[in-house]
Amino acid sequence: NSTISERTAENFKNALNEDELNIALKTAKNYYGIETVWVLQTIRISENDRIYNNEGIESEYGFGEIIVFDVIANKDDDITNRVVSVVKDSNDEWIIINEGIFS
Repeated sequence: NSTISERTAENFKNALNEDELNIALKTAKNYYGIETVWVLQTIRISENDRIYNNEGIESEYGFGEIIVFDVIANKDDDITNRVVSVVKDSNDEWIIINEGIFS
């Protein structure tokens, strides 16, 4: 069994309530609708533990501050698996801090 001290995707998801998850999801969807050339196909909460330990970016955030989504998006018929990381900033606003391919 995992403890809250383990930086797992499940623990990061469980640190947020349903309203926070919905706001983060809306933030991610808006990003693809407005701020990028990629067109969103599907989006879901990531189950990849490694992304939360991505040094210098996602690893800087703790439980209740970040959620990462797995995305399938396309651009000019190029369909790609991507990730988007959404964090709660110092004003309690959800913002995108990272987007792209994570392998």
